[in-house]
Amino acid sequence: MKNLINKIKFFVKLCLSKKRKFNIGPGGINKNSWIPNNLAPIVLFVYKRPEHTRRTLESLMKNELSGKSQLFIFADGAKASSSAPDVQKINETRKILRKKQWCGEVIIHESDMNKGLACSVIEGVTEIVNKFGKVIVLEDDLITATGFLKYMNDALSKYENEERVMQIS
Repeated sequence: MKNLINKIKFFVKLCLSKKRKFNIGPGGINKNSWIPNNLAPIVLFVYKRPEHTRRTLESLMKNELSGKSQLFIFADGAKASSSAPDVQKINETRKILRKKQWCGEVIIHESDMNKGLACSVIEGVTEIVNKFGKVIVLEDDLITATGFLKYMNDALSKYENEERVMQIS
């Protein structure tokens, strides 16, 4: 456990020290969103897997609470050494993000450079948790059941003040 904590501290320092710039999609991050509920925001991390991303978003869209939820998508950028086919996959993935209104509100963050999964997750989750106090985290290879968002939000509400519960999975 101590080793894991040290690794997380290292990655946080690494991410913060690089101060990498990224563009915020339409609407930006707004704590006082038009969505009038107490649902946890959803954070999705994507890179260069367009079909995985499409399947993840389609399953998320079928959730009974998707129309009332905020979705923050963090799309990592190309590595300096990325091949042309990899850059094409990154661009295809980003096109899918804009193809539909996947949730009630969708905010897309596109990184101009590759941060790597660890930095992307730490920065994205930290930003959203600091603004909203809770978050549901997804990666681009997860398929959710139609009751997933209800389950997660119910559990987050039920255990909100239970100090022994650190996460719901």
